[in-house]
Amino acid sequence: MRRLLVSMLLVLAGCGGGEGTTPPEATPAEVEVATPAPAPTPAEPAEDLSGVTFDPVPREGFFPFDPLNAEWMTERGLAIDADAVRRTGYRTAKLIIDDGEREASAAELATMDSRYCQDSDVRTWNEDRCAALEARTCEGDTCRYRHVGNCSGFVFGQGVLLTAAHCVDGMVDHPERVKNSVVLMPGPFGTPERVAIGTITVGKEDFDHHWVALGEENPVDVATIAIQDRNARPVEIATELPAPGSPLFLVGYPRVERRPAADRKRSGYEPVYGIPTASFGTLVDANPKGLPLCNVDGMQEHWELADPCPEGEVEVDGEATWKGVISRSVALADYDSCNGYSGAPVMDADGRLVGVNITLVSQTDPQERFDPEARMVFVPIAPAMKRLGLEIP
Repeated sequence: MRRLLVSMLLVLAGCGGGEGTTPPEATPAEVEVATPAPAPTPAEPAEDLSGVTFDPVPREGFFPFDPLNAEWMTERGLAIDADAVRRTGYRTAKLIIDDGEREASAAELATMDSRYCQDSDVRTWNEDRCAALEARTCEGDTCRYRHVGNCSGFVFGQGVLLTAAHCVDGMVDHPERVKNSVVLMPGPFGTPERVAIGTITVGKEDFDHHWVALGEENPVDVATIAIQDRNARPVEIATELPAPGSPLFLVGYPRVERRPAADRKRSGYEPVYGIPTASFGTLVDANPKGLPLCNVDGMQEHWELADPCPEGEVEVDGEATWKGVISRSVALADYDSCNGYSGAPVMDADGRLVGVNITLVSQTDPQERFDPEARMVFVPIAPAMKRLGLEIP
């Protein structure tokens, strides 16, 4: 099998068991990291926001995706329901992650400040990152600051946010970081509302080796976070993947620090930093043989679909690292993805939940440009729900 190279997204994870085999059962891990605010008891079903007129915003791609509509889709040859994209945006969250203290040059942090904090619309969704940058301490050209990362997530049902397991591994390993982490939900006029992080349930438990899951029988890179009940209507689930070539889209919060504005695929939005954005593509490979996504030699950028995966300790650049299964239960698509889209919902053309975006296989850094040969990796929703003990709403 031809080797596929994975460029850096955040942390990766991959796929299903071999042909004719069933991945062994495993119990998802639960970690009490915080207690969400008490949920109000709804008196009636939530209002359908699909027809609400939202305040206009001056930037293409800024929530809620104005001027995305049926005409916009038709002009771009996208056989996707525009209203479904907008409805998905209303329940797609940004996970703000306290990633601990780091060092960087004063010039590098000044560049980050210009990207995230000088435009008021962009800063709205990056306030935590901006506050951390502004609190940095410097000696000469070297500065220390609190690094703030982000992932995406989806309100699966009442009080449940669905995301990728690698997005929460820092909070699982370092529960004290939860106090500086938060979920941002789109409010009714496109501005974020802060929601506390509650119990985290993960489908990939071995974070000691970060990239691989040595010793785990059934690692799947999905997780849930308990959040305050927003009285979300039940989401429609696509329990089977559509046929290869079928249109898909995802909504999330990409970080495109170095991506040229012209280098987007089928999206049409100017890339901005960490604000809600949609990306469009098709299903390429449903991975019917259920091959796991493997790290083959301990290098972060080297992966392939193979069964069995090579496992064990290897030495890279004089340091011990690991090779093995990243995740099971994956499929491949060709929408555009990059840092920050981890945990984003993958939807079909009618707005049914198809899966959870987790990483990509590519020969280039997705922050630099889009690779037409790249394959985006997502966990189909059926095995994700099974691994996490979720039931179809």
